[in-house]
Amino acid sequence: MDPQAWGSRVFLGWKELQEFANDPLVEIGAHTLTHRSLRQLSENEAGDEIEQSRRVLKETLGVPVEHFAYPFGQPENCGPREFRLVKELKFKTAVTTRSANIFAGHREHLLSLPRRCFLNTQVSERTVRARLYGEDFGLKPWGRVVFD
Repeated sequence: MDPQAWGSRVFLGWKELQEFANDPLVEIGAHTLTHRSLRQLSENEAGDEIEQSRRVLKETLGVPVEHFAYPFGQPENCGPREFRLVKELKFKTAVTTRSANIFAGHREHLLSLPRRCFLNTQVSERTVRARLYGEDFGLKPWGRVVFD
């Protein structure tokens, strides 16, 4: 298997990203340069991964990059240190991969937000509606978690 050929079929290229970046309804966010677990890196390495991904996007696409998504955003891969680094780099928001709905209490935790993910195997209309309206988490106590 040719990883370059596979990647060009699966991932967006710079031309496609530029089209998104030019759309007023789209925000481009950073995600690190090499997609390594930030927790496994030194503080300097983690900060560089975050900041350099922002720099490359900003320079290449010519747009501000104010939002961040943690790679492997579970507790064992990102936590208070990583949240602090993102805060120091002045991102407005950041999302983990911890699955929960967003509630008013998240206003104080904008750099450790949960997010709702859709896997290719789950994308039925019923699943999308349930996730968008919180029907799958709304009544479960762990669905109201605020991470810090």
